[in-house]
Amino acid sequence: MAITARVQKIIWGKSGARCAFPGCRRQLVTDLVATDGTVVVGDIAHIVAQSPGGPRAQYPPPGGFIDAEANLILLCEEHHKLIDSQPQTYPVEKLLQMKTDHERWVNERLSDEERFQQVSQPVKLVCETIHSTLLPVNQMPHYVYTAPCKMTELEVKQKIVSPQLSKVMLPFIIRGGNLITFSDLRDTNGPFHTIVEGSSAEYHTAAKWWRDQDYYHWYVTLLNRALNKLTGHKGLHLDKEHQRYFFPPGPGPSFRSIKYRSLSGRKTSRQVVWRPKLKHSGEYRHYWEHMAVSLRFHHVTETSWCLSIRPERRFTRDGYVSLTPKGIGRRSTSRKSHMYNVNDSTFAP
Repeated sequence: MAITARVQKIIWGKSGARCAFPGCRRQLVTDLVATDGTVVVGDIAHIVAQSPGGPRAQYPPPGGFIDAEANLILLCEEHHKLIDSQPQTYPVEKLLQMKTDHERWVNERLSDEERFQQVSQPVKLVCETIHSTLLPVNQMPHYVYTAPCKMTELEVKQKIVSPQLSKVMLPFIIRGGNLITFSDLRDTNGPFHTIVEGSSAEYHTAAKWWRDQDYYHWYVTLLNRALNKLTGHKGLHLDKEHQRYFFPPGPGPSFRSIKYRSLSGRKTSRQVVWRPKLKHSGEYRHYWEHMAVSLRFHHVTETSWCLSIRPERRFTRDGYVSLTPKGIGRRSTSRKSHMYNVNDSTFAP
């Protein structure tokens, strides 16, 4: 088995294209001149020899394989011949230490560009901005409030005292005969004061709920209901079957465009509901296409949460009735290569 090209690059890179023999550190690649090409004057030497009876061949090779990176060291031709001619003076342990010391020196003294100079074609570094679809959540509700409640969720919804601020979201659920919400149920003037007795309300730390499987799911349900309200303010509807938010058509129905601010900060617009056309005739196809998004909360550490944003598409027959799964599949697949490229965010606030 020969030394692979990958292992050769690793050896030359870690050694900085210099001899690893102590005090030598000779540059092992000559410069290109007008009359002659670049010359390699170094060797990748085996610490434990390849051939039976060779230098140090009676010992097991470091790393377990003869041609593995751990059993190889970069030397100039002079010192390669020296260590093989004097195996008693240069045993396995001494060569391993020589290799380790030299690679540490390379890491401390040379930049990445210098280490791989003439080993591989240098690549110019390019600075790029990466837009992630996994966004950190800066603040989560710290408390969850519960109180006994015999009403259904529909009855509770009808009796909530709406706050003056329309942007205030009041997610709640009914579980096990209790109303559960992020709002302080002890507040006698709160939105739920006509529904539950404030004196019977209890509060719980969110961090404790995150560690219990059932409570965790209830907490996430409250978060998702808050998202339902927020996306509703943005004009999106919830596709309950696929758990994604989509733009409905305009009045009529008709195609729909929205105005928004892009990632670059400029104001622009984008069509979010339309009927695709046939390329050869320009006639409308028999389905509608809607821009959509999947939003999901992720509990990533004990105290940290993220929100993932996944671009989606929704396909309908007439702007309202969803296509069959068979009709959706082939169309959705054809959009994948375009949907996950970074473009201006339609769902940016």
